[in-house]
Amino acid sequence: TGLMDLVAGARVTCRKTGAKRGGRPVAACQANGYDLSEGMTYTGWALADPQTGRAYRRFEETARQKRHGLWKGKFDKPWDWRRRNEGSVTAN
Repeated sequence: TGLMDLVAGARVTCRKTGAKRGGRPVAACQANGYDLSEGMTYTGWALADPQTGRAYRRFEETARQKRHGLWKGKFDKPWDWRRRNEGSVTAN
């Protein structure tokens, strides 16, 4: 299950949370009232942000234990990659 499955035929709404992370706005999105961050984290296609994602940690742990999504293999967590590549040029 991926994002397309979660939003297919649904009305998607997002609201900025007011937080910013690395200069990027943070938003909470829902599909027909269903929390997309929860769904993406549970299926292993998103990670709980260590600073803002406390509500999603249990879903991430379930995905990790069941080896769903990203957890099927090895990957760099985005915040680790950004820290290692600080100062490199990336496209916006």
